[in-house]
Amino acid sequence: LQAQGKPIPMSIMVSKPYLTDECKFLAERAIRESSISGLSGKYVEKFEKCFSEFVGTKYAVACSNGTTALHLALIGADVRPGDEVLVADLTNMATFFAVNYTGATAVPVDINIDTYTVDCHDIVTKITEKTKAIIIVHLFGQPADISSIMHLLQSKGIKIIEDCAEAHGSQIGTKMVGSLGDFG
Repeated sequence: LQAQGKPIPMSIMVSKPYLTDECKFLAERAIRESSISGLSGKYVEKFEKCFSEFVGTKYAVACSNGTTALHLALIGADVRPGDEVLVADLTNMATFFAVNYTGATAVPVDINIDTYTVDCHDIVTKITEKTKAIIIVHLFGQPADISSIMHLLQSKGIKIIEDCAEAHGSQIGTKMVGSLGDFG
């Protein structure tokens, strides 16, 4: 396989989870104390506070999974049936499912083959009067070119939702992914 004269890898190695002994100890303690949700434990609130400090945002809200987080962000962006949401075409299907849960239509946007993130040039061709939001997927630790995307969308009122599930800790300049758009 080739694209633009460059070979396309047949698979992309994503690393195994790395859990320290301290992480395992704290997870086991939370389970023993039945302290595993925001309603019955102290750890979720502590995690949210630490994570918001890490990312550089005022707030962080823990969710059961990334699909739920994206669904909540779309609701927060007032995405409704009849709206369109631009989504990078290389992502986990859960990104598209979150859009479907709102009744909106997911509109696939091509990726840049060099970064595997959304192609800014294709975004422009996909915007319509119905476009309410875009989900920017920072993939494989590689941040998307969000500053260019923000510049493209600044006058259009389109909400920017960052999907950082595969890029927590990645930075653009001095800012963490997840702290640049309207939602992250």
